[in-house]
Amino acid sequence: MGKSALGLSLVAVLLAIAALFYKGTIRIDGAVSGWVSGVGSLASALVALGIALYTYSKDRRERREELKEARARALRRAKRVAMRPAIGFRVDLGVTYVTYSIDNRSGSPLYEVRWYPPVVVWPAQTGRRRDVFCDTGAVILGRGNSTSNVLTTEPHVVENGDESHGIRTELVTQPKGMGNHLRYHFYPVAAFEDDDGNRFGWTVHGTVGSDGRDDQLSGRWELVDDEWPHKCGGPLRELFNQVKGWAPGAEEEEAAEEGQG
Repeated sequence: MGKSALGLSLVAVLLAIAALFYKGTIRIDGAVSGWVSGVGSLASALVALGIALYTYSKDRRERREELKEARARALRRAKRVAMRPAIGFRVDLGVTYVTYSIDNRSGSPLYEVRWYPPVVVWPAQTGRRRDVFCDTGAVILGRGNSTSNVLTTEPHVVENGDESHGIRTELVTQPKGMGNHLRYHFYPVAAFEDDDGNRFGWTVHGTVGSDGRDDQLSGRWELVDDEWPHKCGGPLRELFNQVKGWAPGAEEEEAAEEGQG
């Protein structure tokens, strides 16, 4: 509405100026009545333009405020969606099972819930260098103990009060001959859409480690676009850049997905 009024006011001003020229009232020797009429029309058009500009600016401010409040409401709902970890062990194999699921307490369904290969980090320890990889072999735990590979699993819906299918990674944390388990960091990568079409991704914040420094990262839901996580920034992109092999946005990504198809 504001844009329409602004456009009509601009047209009115232009027409008033054109009328002054057309009637010859711009000339010094123009009739007084013509000047009065022309200037009056121009003044009226300028007043209308001023009102339209004010209305347009006010509408833009209100739209920005509405968008800001809508985003704030969406983020408040997303805070009621928890990322739940579960840890299991096979002592005889020295294997640790790391499983994450999404617990929905937002008050409405989560749509297009999708898992991506999680990032696993082995910090520098016991003479080993830091190692980072995306686990493309991780599996999604479905109904009835069924499993499917993370790269081929279709998105699903998580109703309010339910938990998503979990994603599981197996880590050999106690190699033969080693007494203590190796330390590791596990970062799930997941996304969902809410009732209003807002897309959220599980992102990490803090400081990414190196050979001489451990990770200091925590996760939370953030608004993201359709290209996330293949195009992302911040600590998550730093982790992807440290990955050996496949990572979202890396050259190996397409080849790995085709190999899983």
